[in-house]
Amino acid sequence: MTTAQPPATDEVKAFFDQWQIYDLILRHDYMAHRGIQTTLRQSLTATQFTAIDLLDLGCGDSSLVVNTLAQLPIRSYTGIDLSPVALSKARQNLKAVPYPVTLLEADFTTALAQFKPNSMDIILLGFTLHHLQAPRKQHLLSQCRTLLRPAGSLYLYDVFRRDGESREQYIRAYCAHSDANWSGLPAAALQAAQTHLATHDYPETYASLSALAEQAGLQGTAQPAFQDAQGFHCLFQFTPAPEPQ
Repeated sequence: MTTAQPPATDEVKAFFDQWQIYDLILRHDYMAHRGIQTTLRQSLTATQFTAIDLLDLGCGDSSLVVNTLAQLPIRSYTGIDLSPVALSKARQNLKAVPYPVTLLEADFTTALAQFKPNSMDIILLGFTLHHLQAPRKQHLLSQCRTLLRPAGSLYLYDVFRRDGESREQYIRAYCAHSDANWSGLPAAALQAAQTHLATHDYPETYASLSALAEQAGLQGTAQPAFQDAQGFHCLFQFTPAPEPQ
C-alpha cells in the first residue's frame, strides 16, 4: 500500500464544492454512472424488500436515488456528504419524494457512530471509499456491517486499480484515459479533476477490496457486478456474513 499521507477532508470537500466539474463528468458518463445505475436498479428491483431504510454515503446531489431508484419501496432516506453545494442540490431534488429525508453535512467516517446497529436495509457507498487509506476503509466497512440488517446489502461503486497495478501506474493510466476520452470538459476542469485524482485517489484492486470487506464481516463475490470496459469503474454488492457460531 502507498505510504502517502491520507487526504485532507477540507481539500476533498473543496473539490466537490466545484460541483459544475463533477456535474459535467456525470452528464457525459465519464465514470460509467449509467451502467452502474442500471445494474444497481436491476439488483434492487429483484429484492424482496417491502420497505427500505436507505443510507447514502457521499450522496452528492442524491440524483441517483431520485432518478434511478424512484420505483423502490423506500421508507426513509439518509444522505451524508461533505459538500454543502451538493446537499443544496439534493434538497431540491428530494423535495417531492413521499418518504422522510435526512441530509447531513458531515464526514461520514465519523458521522456513522450516531446511527443504531441493524438500522439500515441498503447502504450506498459511491465514489468515496478511494479517498481513504486501507485502515480507515476497513473501519468504514466494519461500521457498514454493524448498521446493516441481516438481509441488507452494501452497494459499493468506485474507481479501482487493475490487478498488479500500483497507485502510480493507476494515476498515469487514468490520466491518459481521461486525456483521450473526457473531451467534454474544459481544459481547466480536466486539470482540476486530474490534480484531485493524483492527490486524493487511493483505489483498491478487486482482490484487496474483497479482503478488506471480508475482514469487516462482509461477504460478496470477488468479481464486480458491473465493470466498465477499462476496469476502472466498478460496482460490488456485499452482504453481512453470518455471525460465527
